[in-house]
Amino acid sequence: FHLPTHSATLPPTWQKEAKSLWQAITSAGLQPPTRDELEAYSPNARAILGFWVSTGEAVALGEGVILPSDAFARARQTVVESLQGGKSMAAGQLREVLGTTRKYAVPILERLDKEGVTRRIGDERVLVDGS
Repeated sequence: FHLPTHSATLPPTWQKEAKSLWQAITSAGLQPPTRDELEAYSPNARAILGFWVSTGEAVALGEGVILPSDAFARARQTVVESLQGGKSMAAGQLREVLGTTRKYAVPILERLDKEGVTRRIGDERVLVDGS
């Protein structure tokens, strides 16, 4: 339980670490350092990353990929626009559309499958009706 006016924040002593981590995540587009690499940045990195994921500021994907929520939303929109009109595309084609590597594209696509935005059919992905 908490007061309606309460909002979760990181401890003030972690702000410098958080700023450095956020810069590392946001400056890399869809190719940020992995969770393991980020956790090596500072002693509190694991807790800071967990905080961001729990507050929705970041999205944890498979393969240790963590993206800022706005970057994931842009990737999602790019995939949706690319598949509109009943199109289907292979992961490699969507990787090119996203402008990233397989290491990052596959976890993004798997998350979109899990969220019901896309569906994998064979080697290709299609939009789920209503996406």
